[in-house]
Amino acid sequence: MKPMSTMREGIAMVTLDGAIYAIGGDNGVSILNTVERYDPRLDRWSACVAMSYRRRYFGAAVLKSKIFVVGGSDYDEDHNSVECFDPRMNRWLSLPPMLMRRESPAVAAVDDKLFAMGGACLNVETERIDCYDPLTNKWEEFAPLPLAIEGMGVAVI
Repeated sequence: MKPMSTMREGIAMVTLDGAIYAIGGDNGVSILNTVERYDPRLDRWSACVAMSYRRRYFGAAVLKSKIFVVGGSDYDEDHNSVECFDPRMNRWLSLPPMLMRRESPAVAAVDDKLFAMGGACLNVETERIDCYDPLTNKWEEFAPLPLAIEGMGVAVI
């Protein structure tokens, strides 16, 4: 696999339609809003349209063939902003913000809904889970995690 064009940490990565997307992060100089797409058939990274917000330590998941990114932080604050990338339209759309600001949430798509779990706001970990329903375009608080945690991974099988 060829390297990405931009070194970055604190990114989110997802797979969609056989491609790998590397989103946002921190290159050691600035917070990024850039997105790179890897095509394994061509062994090539290409630039995608950038997010509206620069973010690192955020969550991402694929729901209904779109990439959702939630929360994260820049050098000054934690975010509750949410964006959705539609690769067929090649654009990002802003969505209603999460109910709380947080960095390092775990994010997963289950039963056509998006779940943001745990994370931290102002360096205080949370057990909170919020659920986004694209049909109503609203966030709701969900049953909490058994403990406050940030930076965890999540997978849906």
